[in-house]
Amino acid sequence: MNINQLKYFVALAEELSFTRAAQRLHISQPPLSKQIALLEEELSVRLFNRSSRHVELTDAGRIYLYEVKAILARLNRAKARARAIEEGMEGAIEIGLSGSHFLGLVPQLVAHCNREAPNINLVLNEMRPCDQVQALLDRTIDIGISRYHADDHLLRSFLLWYDPPVTAMQATHPFTSRSSLKMSDLMGERLVLLERESSAFATGFHSLCTQVGIDLRKCQVVAEVPAQLYLVEAGLGIAVVPRSTTLRLPALQTRPLEDIPLSTDVYAIMRQDNRRSTLRRFEELARHFCERAAGAFLIPDTDSTPTTLHTH
Repeated sequence: MNINQLKYFVALAEELSFTRAAQRLHISQPPLSKQIALLEEELSVRLFNRSSRHVELTDAGRIYLYEVKAILARLNRAKARARAIEEGMEGAIEIGLSGSHFLGLVPQLVAHCNREAPNINLVLNEMRPCDQVQALLDRTIDIGISRYHADDHLLRSFLLWYDPPVTAMQATHPFTSRSSLKMSDLMGERLVLLERESSAFATGFHSLCTQVGIDLRKCQVVAEVPAQLYLVEAGLGIAVVPRSTTLRLPALQTRPLEDIPLSTDVYAIMRQDNRRSTLRRFEELARHFCERAAGAFLIPDTDSTPTTLHTH
């Protein structure tokens, strides 16, 4: 039994004429008659009652027609899905990201991808930046959205948007009268910091604070950027955070830091050997979104240097 035999059977069952069925299939009548006979022989079932004047389905033939149509429909769906996956239009992508990205442009990026490729399921996995690389290497995620810039023999990355660090504060803070700040201005301020080991930026910023003489023992330390911002909003200090994370907190004011050599730009990171078509499609959609929707965030901060992550 083969697919052609099933298609021949359906054509004859619907036309109830060998002549019309053969015309519909663009074949001559003898091959059609032979294939129907072979099918009945294999099934050990008579599917048609034939006479010199007409053809009709047997009771077994009617049941068989119902089942065969369902089989052919499933085969067509399978073919369409296989093509969609090959073209990057269907599948699942596991994405790792930290909580700070939910405050920025990532929700809009995901919504854009859902609109343009609704059959690609983007599964968001919240995790610390320091855990994303291992998850990529272990293949538990496909993409990391991170402030790391990774390009080596195992990982590659591409820029999503520039996202410079800024100082966030209440609207009543004296710093709001200034257009920009320097690291030395933060001395004597109550700072809300990220845990030192939570990210490369946090590690670098702790070191900068020490270099300019800021007493880290007097700083409030939290695990995630949202906690920093909520404490700032409550008037418990100021914080240096990626600019995009303040978009949803209009009560806060921000000022750029002129002399901070650290980057908080946002990258998508993936394995070098992961060439799935769905990932190619995500990259296309992400680049399109960034070109059109990221707007002001696509302005490079020439004073900052990307944090490059190397795997071993």
